[in-house]
Amino acid sequence: MTSRIVIIGGGQAGGWAAKTLRDEGFDGEICVVAEEEWDFYERPPLSKAALLQPEAAFPRLFSEEAQQALNLTWYRPLRAESIDREAKAVVLSNGERLSYNMLLLATGGRARLPGEAWAAHPQVYTLRHWQDAQRLKSRLAE
Repeated sequence: MTSRIVIIGGGQAGGWAAKTLRDEGFDGEICVVAEEEWDFYERPPLSKAALLQPEAAFPRLFSEEAQQALNLTWYRPLRAESIDREAKAVVLSNGERLSYNMLLLATGGRARLPGEAWAAHPQVYTLRHWQDAQRLKSRLAE
């Protein structure tokens, strides 16, 4: 079996891990399980450029060419539902089992609200993902 590393998380940590693996000579398969549909992107610009610039560009972590050169197998938009450590497999939200030789958890953080009432309030926004920034930008424009 070809050596396979599965990275759970399509954020900056997962992106830099994949790039570092390739830069250091890993030539096996790298699979990325990501809840979002986009390639790796920078989170800090979400609160700056994405909100302030009229036509903000998607803040890619790597150029499209560099991203392609990583030769990744993407599983998105999917979640890792469970990890079977004994069988060395990840169960994805679509029911698929993804085997691995090595597993890297790079899930990052989540925006947390103080309670359920906050989450249900129409004027409370979180800013964690590209779509959050676009929704908030649209609301601010109103």
